[in-house]
Amino acid sequence: MKLYGGITLFVIIVVAVILYRRYTQSTYTYSDIKAGQTPPETTTVANIIRCQVAYNTSNVTATDATRPGFLSTFNICVRSNVGLYVDSKCPWINSEPTAANVTEYSALNRYNTDQNSIQLAYIELITYSSDTTSPTLEVVEAALKADLTGATRRYLATICQSYFKTPGVDLSSVYTGWSVQSGATAPSAYSFWVSGGKITAAQVNTWATKAVRYTVDAVTNEMTTGAPYVATGSTWNTDSTTVDPNATPTGTFYKNWEFARDNGPGTINGQF
Repeated sequence: MKLYGGITLFVIIVVAVILYRRYTQSTYTYSDIKAGQTPPETTTVANIIRCQVAYNTSNVTATDATRPGFLSTFNICVRSNVGLYVDSKCPWINSEPTAANVTEYSALNRYNTDQNSIQLAYIELITYSSDTTSPTLEVVEAALKADLTGATRRYLATICQSYFKTPGVDLSSVYTGWSVQSGATAPSAYSFWVSGGKITAAQVNTWATKAVRYTVDAVTNEMTTGAPYVATGSTWNTDSTTVDPNATPTGTFYKNWEFARDNGPGTINGQF
């Protein structure tokens, strides 16, 4: 019972992290919202302008001591309105569709099936892992969380049109094409695949050399890295081979830990 409760929590965390990252990267950004001519776009723009006016007004008499607080209030105000906008454009992020919502309901069922398949691939390793095993239970659970990202992305890309379209690239079709593969031959597309049908200790340990512990601020949604999972030989902060298409300057690479965060040891042809 404790095991499955923990797995459910990890799924919630995965969804939350992806949503917070994509609030600033998807087409649900201020420039796209501003281009809209009807609600909820126009309403959201008006609210964000009020956030800016309140900040500008406070800044007139702000001091070095009070200015950071005003800026924090402004950021929270903007994030709140963007969050409400995303919820209005895609209500199935925070609520479950019913059978009457055919496409969304089918996507939810597929999401649940995919989650179960990934969890089953981990079940043996989780059962035998502890604080003293290699890998430890903490590392195995972190790897599971990373592998669940693919299922979450598929669900969001299916129910939220253009949610993953950024100024630099549109990965919507890549994410909707993600699937769980159980065949003997490695798939050529982005997917979850494990030869032999289960995750091994060796796979997780290899993944852990490029991963790191991280936290997400409850207010700012910013990620802060902590200690790497591997005490020696970790390459978590080394550049990966994948370029961030939305980064400035152009040609900036994602770090290994960012790739590992979104792609677990069972994910093949990983994506951001």
